[in-house]
Amino acid sequence: MNGDLFIYCAEFKEEDLQDDQKRDGQRAGAYLASQQVPIAAVYYQGQPPFKELSHKLVKAMGCGIHKAQVLEDGNGLRRCVAKKNKPILLVGSKAHMRALAQETLNIVDAQLIRPGLIGLRRKGGKKEQQRWSVCAYLQRSDLPRLFAFPAPDGPERRKRPAYYYTQSAVVPYKRVGDELKVLVIGSSKRKHLVVPKGIHEPGLSAQESAAKESFEEAGASGPVAEAPLGHYTYKKWGAECTVFVYAQQVEALAPQEDWEESHRGRQWMQPAQAAQRVKDPALGAMILRLEQYIEKEQV
Repeated sequence: MNGDLFIYCAEFKEEDLQDDQKRDGQRAGAYLASQQVPIAAVYYQGQPPFKELSHKLVKAMGCGIHKAQVLEDGNGLRRCVAKKNKPILLVGSKAHMRALAQETLNIVDAQLIRPGLIGLRRKGGKKEQQRWSVCAYLQRSDLPRLFAFPAPDGPERRKRPAYYYTQSAVVPYKRVGDELKVLVIGSSKRKHLVVPKGIHEPGLSAQESAAKESFEEAGASGPVAEAPLGHYTYKKWGAECTVFVYAQQVEALAPQEDWEESHRGRQWMQPAQAAQRVKDPALGAMILRLEQYIEKEQV
C-alpha cells in the first residue's frame, strides 16, 4: 500500500474494545510493517478505545507505544503533517476522521473515508496548503488474517502477531536472614501457581517488560538481573512460545489497593517448594538453580 498519509478508521458499538477489533488493528499494523511503510508517528482520537487500539497497532508494527500520541487539535496535526518527511498514521472514528479531512487536512474526497485502512497522497502546493487525495483502501476483511513470523514478512503464518511468541518472566526473591524465599502467584484462573510472565513488549527490553509484568501480576518491584536464568518453551496460539526467565530482587510489594491483579494472590516459599509447585518443570529447575545463580551473578 502506498501513501504519504494513512488513516485507520474504526467504529465501536461499545465503550470497550472487543477482541475482534483489537485483532483487526493488529492486522493493520502488521500489514504496514510487511509493506515496509516507514510510519513516523501515530495519532489517535482522544477516547480510551482508540488509545488501546493504537497501542495494539503500533506494537504489531514492532514499535513501542511511545510512537502513538493523542491527537490534540487540528492545527497541531497540520503542522505535524507539514513537518514530517515520513508518513504518519491517524486512528479514529469515521465521523472524526471525516471532520479532520474536511476542516484540517483539505482532503478532496473525504466521503471515501470509511472503516478500514486508507492511504492518501499529497496534491501539490506548499506543505501547509497541500490538498490530499485517497489513493488506496483496504477493508478490514481485506487485511491478511494471519501474521507473518518472524516479523515483518517471514514465511510462517501464525494466529497472533510475531511479538506474542517471545516472552519474559521473573523469579522474584528476597532473603530473610540467611534463607532465600521465592514469590509465587496464582495463574489468571487460579488453577496453578506461576511466576510473573508476559509477552515481551515491543519498545522495552526483556528485563523491563518482565519487571512491568511483575508489578502488574504480583505487585512486586525491584531490580531485574541482566543475564537470564534460562528459558523454556510452551505451546500457545497454535505455535511455540519461548520464555526467557530472569531473577528479580524484590525491594517492595504494593499494597492490596495498588496491586492491579490482586485476585491472583501471592505467597513466599522456599525455592524447593516453589520449584515443585509451579506448573512447568523447566521453570522449576531454574528456581532450584536460583541460589547458585545469585551467588555467581551477585544480583
